[in-house]
Amino acid sequence: MNWRRGSETRSQGKKLLYPWEQASSLRSSTITGIIGDCDLLIGDFPETIFVSNYSMDFQQHVAIGSKTTMKIGGTARYYAELMTKEDVEQAWKFSQEQKLPLIMLGGGSNTIFADGEVNAVVCRMKAEKMTIDGNTVTVEAGKNLPMFINELAENNLDLSALTGILGTVGG
Repeated sequence: MNWRRGSETRSQGKKLLYPWEQASSLRSSTITGIIGDCDLLIGDFPETIFVSNYSMDFQQHVAIGSKTTMKIGGTARYYAELMTKEDVEQAWKFSQEQKLPLIMLGGGSNTIFADGEVNAVVCRMKAEKMTIDGNTVTVEAGKNLPMFINELAENNLDLSALTGILGTVGG
């Protein structure tokens, strides 16, 4: 696998080498700058990484059927996993630049994708952090809903009316 940054190309066998893997101590702002400098990733692998001026990866032609509970569907033109509010903003901007619809995917329950390629930017919300402060609960959209309900019960908080609903807090 090769990656190319500017006029520099490096080879690392079969492993995709992101530029920031060379310096794992870099801050995320530095990582963003490095990705912005990346011109091209070259490789022979099934899920091609599309590098742009974003601090996250957009993969091309990713099988999305396996990301749903029904396990039905083809591939997404672009796919990304979102961890932060900034990732969501970047995904929206990327979809607008590509002139493609943005499809948000939570846990994949009640979702069936068409066979073949879905010409869209499909994003899965992976942010699942939860904090409890007394009776105040803050939870991110990617949190698995049944796990969320169980963790609330462990803290003597009741959301049992939602028991049996699959998916994530955000949908």
